[in-house]
Amino acid sequence: INEELAPLVAKNLTQTFNRPVQIGRLERFSLNGLRFGATSVPATPTDPDRVAVEAVDVAFNPLQVLFTRTLKLDVTLVNPDVYIQQDAQGRWVALNIATGGKPGPVQIVLDRLYLRNGKAKLVSNVTQIERPTPQNTIAIASIDGVAKFRNNYQLIQFDLDGQPKTGGTLGLQGDFRPKTGQAEVNIKTQNFLASDLTRLIKLPLNLQGGRVNAELKANLTPKKLTGLYGTADLNSVTAQANQLPQPFYNSQGRLRFQGTEVQLDNVSSSYGKIPAIASGSLNTKGNYNL
Repeated sequence: INEELAPLVAKNLTQTFNRPVQIGRLERFSLNGLRFGATSVPATPTDPDRVAVEAVDVAFNPLQVLFTRTLKLDVTLVNPDVYIQQDAQGRWVALNIATGGKPGPVQIVLDRLYLRNGKAKLVSNVTQIERPTPQNTIAIASIDGVAKFRNNYQLIQFDLDGQPKTGGTLGLQGDFRPKTGQAEVNIKTQNFLASDLTRLIKLPLNLQGGRVNAELKANLTPKKLTGLYGTADLNSVTAQANQLPQPFYNSQGRLRFQGTEVQLDNVSSSYGKIPAIASGSLNTKGNYNL
């Protein structure tokens, strides 16, 4: 266990993610699992993202090795502390996962990665600032969820829930394809800070202040948002459209997203000093009909 399996697991995780994984001391083992102590994935000269973990639980079925020469791992990160910066292309995650592996007597495969009671800092628009500030950082606590690795790491299916430090709840569920960088993400929020939603995903409207209950599906490529679908209910939100010289203040009502179009469903607001009910549509291509 100490001399072969534990180092082999650490080496496999390092090779899979193409990032150094500084795995902790082996604390205990059984016939179907291991526990490592404090573990980290440090930042690199080209990637500031990093993870620190209090403990790592690794579960496996030893009978798989006997019959298939394959060892599938279920890895649980206990109390992980995650730091992620949005890159110059606007991507939150740019994984370079190694597919396949060198032939050997046993093939080790990461099957599931669980997060238990995690916390994260997400820093947006880093190319426009000198250093992270509270104004461009989303802090999330009590993160629980799972990522499933499928088709020889060609597909990652994820399901995560957390509680932003600014209040409300956030749920993310969807598929991510590391090779192409394409993703389909379902975003569900309750009483979520509107400006945090704008930091999390590039919306056709810049939302500031107030709260949002949203159920959205976003189609993403490495360079841009290609489609957005669903609804967002606004509560005392300030919304700025690029096509208009002034924002809408204290907005109440529902936005409907249809691909590249945003429909305003009788949104009560103030445009400048004028109280108004706004209906119609805005388009990411610059057109509007209000």
